[in-house]
Amino acid sequence: MTNAALRAVAMNATATSWDTHRDIPTVSWFMNSGYNESYLPTFTPDIGTTDEWVRGLYSTSTSYVSNKQDPFWPDDNGNKGGFSIYKTNTRTGYEFNYAIYGGVGVWMPCPIFKSVSWYWNNAYNSEANFVPKRLGLILKNWKTDEEKKWGYDGYRTYYPEAEDKLYYSSNTAKTQSVRDLGPDWFIYGALFNFKSNETSVNQTIQSSIKDFKLGYGNSVGPGTYRMLLTQNQSWADLKSMMNSGIVRYPQNS
Repeated sequence: MTNAALRAVAMNATATSWDTHRDIPTVSWFMNSGYNESYLPTFTPDIGTTDEWVRGLYSTSTSYVSNKQDPFWPDDNGNKGGFSIYKTNTRTGYEFNYAIYGGVGVWMPCPIFKSVSWYWNNAYNSEANFVPKRLGLILKNWKTDEEKKWGYDGYRTYYPEAEDKLYYSSNTAKTQSVRDLGPDWFIYGALFNFKSNETSVNQTIQSSIKDFKLGYGNSVGPGTYRMLLTQNQSWADLKSMMNSGIVRYPQNS
């Protein structure tokens, strides 16, 4: 006989500070294992902040991202997940768009999405350090496979120090546009726009993003509630589960 090993997490977990970021459960929402990636050309998000995401004149390479960890997400074993971005010894300014999406994981329904938060680290002291200028999400409809892009434009200012920094975005109006898509939509991937300024002398730059978390919440009235998580599964398996109406939980034999 097979027994279900149900995993339950706090019903509400949203990043508004370092403490609240740390307390968000380590859930691999769309990429527990395996991943797809792409360097996107200039585009305009469908919802959220719909300013154009540009790609710089000299930013057509597909080799900026390295040290990609699988899983991308932090986990309960202390893995922080993430990746690094790198600029060779140059004076050129770079700006590029990067997407990761569509692996095997637990999938977050859009109506519970509340925040995005992560750690950022610069390896060197430099005025040309990369900055995560924009972030966003790829959203997908399980019934039709239609995709939309959600954008959040924080106009994040670079910082020259070689140290950790916590970024978080939980703007209610912006995240509401994701929730308003309804229960047929899931978060399918993450979007990043990175920028490094031009300098007067050659510099080598490396920065890292890690401990990336999605915050969530769904008010259900007074009392203490927990949310049950499904098993890690591919997008095709998620669609099959939704069509069958049978929720698949992790199993122990």
